[in-house]
Amino acid sequence: MARTDCAAPGIRIGTAGWSYRDWDGILYPPEVTRKKVHPVEFLARFFDVIEINTSFYGHIRPELGRLWSRKAAAANPNFLFTAKTLVKHYPELKEMVEIEDASGNCSLLG
Repeated sequence: MARTDCAAPGIRIGTAGWSYRDWDGILYPPEVTRKKVHPVEFLARFFDVIEINTSFYGHIRPELGRLWSRKAAAANPNFLFTAKTLVKHYPELKEMVEIEDASGNCSLLG
């Protein structure tokens, strides 16, 4: 019997990161390159997910995560982030990791 208590899995399309100088003037219009619009907000208009690459190299400051979440939610309330973590690559470091999605909800990954 099929489960009806959860949504069917879907496919999300997005980018792996957003901070690439090569994208200035090609993907990003002048308002993004002049810092009038944050790259996360711009990309959230067209995609529904972005991979956070910087999380692989170190912890993300909470205020920075909240900023990204607000910018993404302003453009796309269904937007999600996915994050690289050391936990993926080093299972012995596995611990509970708290993340905040674009709507401000927190969930635990373990």
